[in-house]
Amino acid sequence: FLRHRGLVEIESSATVMTDIIAGTGCFVAGILYPTYMSYKAIKSSSKEDDTQWLSYWVVFALIQLVEYVIGFVLSWIPFYYTIKLVLILYLVHPSFKGAELLYAKVDAPLGKQIEFIDKTVEKLFASISASKAKSVDKVPEPVKQQ
Repeated sequence: FLRHRGLVEIESSATVMTDIIAGTGCFVAGILYPTYMSYKAIKSSSKEDDTQWLSYWVVFALIQLVEYVIGFVLSWIPFYYTIKLVLILYLVHPSFKGAELLYAKVDAPLGKQIEFIDKTVEKLFASISASKAKSVDKVPEPVKQQ
């Protein structure tokens, strides 16, 4: 019935427009504003704003990781970007301190794995350095001098 009345197309285009506007809001509220505030935090002598913005970036990175891994599922959620925008606003707004609260919840399980993560990253960087050294050794001498 709705398809014959053209309402499905109107609903779809409204959803698309909302997602475009909310997606832009996610970029501004999730990246531009926190980048500016992080810059200000670096310049200030207060440790409190450093904690707020470092907590934010850890939580935001985890959200991005989850979004990358299961993005195909999230794309089926109606108004996903609107929901994400509300979450980001909660994280960045100084009154809520949402980033610090969520970070505290993430820190407990992540803290238990930090030694394993550090060793894994160290092995990865060592492997990259070894690969780089091997590939440089294969470059002919005249090219190395340039």
